[in-house]
Amino acid sequence: MSSREPARLDSCDPRQEVKVESGFLNLYTSADKTCRFGGTGSCREQLLHEVSRLIDSGDSHSDTSITLPGHSMAGALAMLLAYDLAELGLNRTATITVFSFSPCVLD
Repeated sequence: MSSREPARLDSCDPRQEVKVESGFLNLYTSADKTCRFGGTGSCREQLLHEVSRLIDSGDSHSDTSITLPGHSMAGALAMLLAYDLAELGLNRTATITVFSFSPCVLD
């Protein structure tokens, strides 16, 4: 059974028409402070931090591209990250590509 809810990744423009499977969205946005890997925030926070770090450390004169591969759950997370990066406007300065072998995540 499908349980989709609005993505709401951009607080300035929540775009109610974009729906995401609630389990994947919860996994992407929830932080587990008791995690044995440091409790450093949600998957979203960690990925956005790392992408920002990589882009900031890159050569500003070269073309930037981001390729996100994934299978199954990782494919779903790759799709959510790509959507999130595009909503944040990163697709204006970098090419974002997803290779996903996963269930349908976004509508």
